[in-house]
Amino acid sequence: MANCQVFAQTSTLDSLQNILESRDLHDTTKVRVLVQIGQTYIYSDVRKAEFYAKEALDIAQSTDVNKTKADAFKNMGNVNYYLSNYNLAVQYWLESLKYAEKMGNQLYMAALYGNIAAAHNELKEFRQGVFFLKKKLVMLQSTPQIQEEIFTYINLSSSYMGLDHYDSSFYFIDLGLEKSLESKNEFSEHHLYSLKCTGYTKLEEYEKALKYGLKVNTWSEASNNKDLLTLSSNQLSLIYAKLGDFEQAYRHNDKSLFLANEFGSKKWEMEAYDYRARIDREKGDFQQALTNYTNYISLRDSIIGEEKRVENARLEERYEAEKNYELIRNELEFQRQIKNIAIANSGFILLAAFGFIMVIQKKRKAQLAHKHEIFKAYVAETNLKFHRLQMNPHFIFNSLNAIRDYIKKERLNDADFYLGKFASLMRGTLENSQENYITLNEDLKALRAYLDLERGRLNNSFTYEIHLSAEINPDQVLIPPMILQPLIENAIWHGFGNDAENGKIRVQIEKQEANLICTILDNGKGFSESKQPKDGKSYGTRLIKERLDIISKLTHTKTGLDFINCQPGTQVNMVLPYILEEP
Repeated sequence: MANCQVFAQTSTLDSLQNILESRDLHDTTKVRVLVQIGQTYIYSDVRKAEFYAKEALDIAQSTDVNKTKADAFKNMGNVNYYLSNYNLAVQYWLESLKYAEKMGNQLYMAALYGNIAAAHNELKEFRQGVFFLKKKLVMLQSTPQIQEEIFTYINLSSSYMGLDHYDSSFYFIDLGLEKSLESKNEFSEHHLYSLKCTGYTKLEEYEKALKYGLKVNTWSEASNNKDLLTLSSNQLSLIYAKLGDFEQAYRHNDKSLFLANEFGSKKWEMEAYDYRARIDREKGDFQQALTNYTNYISLRDSIIGEEKRVENARLEERYEAEKNYELIRNELEFQRQIKNIAIANSGFILLAAFGFIMVIQKKRKAQLAHKHEIFKAYVAETNLKFHRLQMNPHFIFNSLNAIRDYIKKERLNDADFYLGKFASLMRGTLENSQENYITLNEDLKALRAYLDLERGRLNNSFTYEIHLSAEINPDQVLIPPMILQPLIENAIWHGFGNDAENGKIRVQIEKQEANLICTILDNGKGFSESKQPKDGKSYGTRLIKERLDIISKLTHTKTGLDFINCQPGTQVNMVLPYILEEP
């Protein structure tokens, strides 16, 4: 079967390439063929897909046909979405939308609204996701498409759940269920039941959650849907644990671990160990919970390392493709200019033309150099994304040891409290690491979890306080995830050292014009002039400086980091751009 699919794909590509090589091919036809070739390559060779998409867009922009331009921009958006360049994908789809609106094609517009919403949801920008999904629903009203409507209801319910708006989420789940039952779409029906199970679990209404979790689990097992079976098994394992039925909880967790091993999915295995540790905590088996959290961390770090390797390889591949594309285009343009020069009879024209070509070549070399700098910035940003996922191993080791010590001393309430904080922090760093920005509220939640763990490790020997100025709404202000945590870590590990008794940390966040000013003040031992942190010798400090430099380059905004020796103590001032989440 696979050989047949490969043969069919090769045959299609050969046919399209033959059309492309035809003489006197109209530009609109050429764009259509290039888009089709790119779409054929998108899952097998994304570098080629991007190459053909760029070529199609270059040609399309010289035409005056709205459909041709809309298709080319949409295709560039699709390629970038597949490459996880979600913000860039949105930009291309919005450009496509301009021409779709001129066409008046509402189905085309509905598809674009859905794409844009999907990208926003990937970025956890759920409000924008809801906005574009509702626009999609309006478009679908004029030309009803029941499967598209169901798909939109599923995405709307997920978006609202991401915003913790459960009433709205359940409203769209019920609309989706009505349509799914009407059209006998069992997969969508049980996908929606799974969302209901998730919602009721978050609301701690476990009996209701159990009802829908069992429906999904029974159907997915009968239909051999491994994705939903694994998801529902994890859901049920936690629900049963919350209801005190640990035999059923472990049985369903064993099922999800079996499926993870059967398919060789580290991600599924990691999630299963996370759920198993939660079951252990509910049962009060803190030693086993600690073991399973250790397994979770080990798998998480393995996945992170692999993702880093793949992401850097993808960026390198993309840069090479863009560079090769520019070189080929420049060479074709150069040859065209040479032909024009050959027609000229005047020596003066010949000399002037050559001078003109040299200027163009110099300009294009500068453009390639600029692209190389942007590429390096994106690679650096990617590396830093993975660095912020991997918290200080000494912190993880010491936190686990502190929890083990609580268990050993039978301080089980403390063990439970800090296990919860530790698990929350680990999951939070994993969830937020893919985002360039998260809300200040989300970041402070992770920061408080980190500070509580450090206080527990040091027998609550220091205190902390976090203050926001009145004009800051932490649910709307955006901040790079975990950017303050390494500075807090410095204050604890280097400011207090082994003597944190009566230690104090104060975090102050305020708005000054277009900037967000974050001040961290501790009463530790400070630093000598010869060992100032601003020298960049601290690994955590260096990473922060690199992140701030990248933020400045990619967003054209002001950032800064200063250290002040207060004797005793240290004050750190960080300057970030003041960014609000779009309504």
